[in-house]
Amino acid sequence: MSTSLAARRTFIPRARIGPATSLVVPLVVGAVAFLWQLGASSLFVDETSSWRVAAASIGSVFRIDRATEVAPPTYYLLLHFWIRALGSDSEWTMRLFSVLAGIGLVAAVWWLARIVAGNTAAFLAALITALSPLVVEYAQEVRAYVFAMLCVTIAVAAAIRSTHSSDHRTRWVAVSAAASVAAIWLHYTGLLVILPLAVFVWMSESLSVSAKRAYILVCAAGLLIVSPLMVIQLRAGHQGGVAPYAQPTLTNLLRVVGSPFDGRFAPLVVAYLTGALAVAFAVLVSALSPQTRRLPDRRLVLAAAVTPLVAVVGINIAAKLFDERTYYSLITRYTAVAVPFMIVTLAWTLVAIPRPAGVGLAGVLIVSIVSGLHATYSSQTLQPNMHAAVARIVRGYRAGDTVVLTGAVAHSFDPDYYVASLRTQRPQAVIVRTAGTSVAVPSAGTRIWVVFDTGSATPVAAALSRAGWHTVQTAGLDPDVELVLARHG
Repeated sequence: MSTSLAARRTFIPRARIGPATSLVVPLVVGAVAFLWQLGASSLFVDETSSWRVAAASIGSVFRIDRATEVAPPTYYLLLHFWIRALGSDSEWTMRLFSVLAGIGLVAAVWWLARIVAGNTAAFLAALITALSPLVVEYAQEVRAYVFAMLCVTIAVAAAIRSTHSSDHRTRWVAVSAAASVAAIWLHYTGLLVILPLAVFVWMSESLSVSAKRAYILVCAAGLLIVSPLMVIQLRAGHQGGVAPYAQPTLTNLLRVVGSPFDGRFAPLVVAYLTGALAVAFAVLVSALSPQTRRLPDRRLVLAAAVTPLVAVVGINIAAKLFDERTYYSLITRYTAVAVPFMIVTLAWTLVAIPRPAGVGLAGVLIVSIVSGLHATYSSQTLQPNMHAAVARIVRGYRAGDTVVLTGAVAHSFDPDYYVASLRTQRPQAVIVRTAGTSVAVPSAGTRIWVVFDTGSATPVAAALSRAGWHTVQTAGLDPDVELVLARHG
């Protein structure tokens, strides 16, 4: 009688969803969500940075990573071999690597949720993962974050699995240790989950002392290997480029609290506020639940959801107090490793709370997911459309033409990938890039292709006129790229 009553009170009755359905449906949804518009946008600056490291020789990968990144070289080595294996470094090909990791993350979250809360929670967790704006963002991005998220999820799930049964216990501890080291070697933020996981392993009454020691020693060795590199990169201040976008503001705080529902879009109150409210509610319900107090598994998942957030907020408070602005880090790329565990917490809360509350929480989640996904997919075409510019130049190029990148599109190393792509397709092309955001064109030649940002249209027109160039063709390549073909004399 009590079991029947409990089933009626849950948001979705457990018996309605079998194991196969609870996994297959989210996997299909995730594959569609991650592949949708995968090649729609040009690479943005961080993706260009990943390409530059991965496209180098193996020896240079280590050197460039140390000089420019705040992450170990593991992901860039994997991307290097992925590009070699497929024989292509196109935007779509490189992003496909992350899509596969994203699909793996959906399966890993399903596994973790099923271990700790059953089939219905597993289905909900996997489905939320597949539709999470942040997961969609990183599953379509040439960066390491989705790989780190996958590894921390496997590490936690395998460790919990090792405590549930005596069958293959050593094997599951070994899987957890390997995934833990992989997470740390993919991104240093993996440590924010591995630390509470190490406490869980050490405190477990189910594991032998030798298994506990082996896990701790393997993780310590993995951390020891990358620690010198981490210190070098942090001292160099490479993280300072993110600091202006990661300041300790209320908006950024809400975005990291609702990390699963942040995404590749400008602050959108309906998405990040509803997401933050949903996550905060689920964490509070879980923290107050008697089951969480009784079950170490639930405590570990809750700790993995909360520890990265607490650590990032603490770092920002310290940076503010000591005026170390390069360490501002209130941004979801640093709390991404908490997302799988936030989602599992949301899923088991949906299952555990009474039906009216579950319907309300589900409604909040739907608003956050729909608004976040809409903004994410709409924002995929916000990067300057260098891909289209290069494609047009390649089609219309003639021997002797000069290609000029000027204005903001020539700034720093943002267009490096597209310059390299143009050189590959038209090796004889003469390519000129102006310094910074200045505008300049050659004073002699036969034909020039000028690529510039929309905001530089007037200065470019004036520069062409002064140098004696006459426009032959113009094209506005939405967003924010203009292309002019001009002839001299």
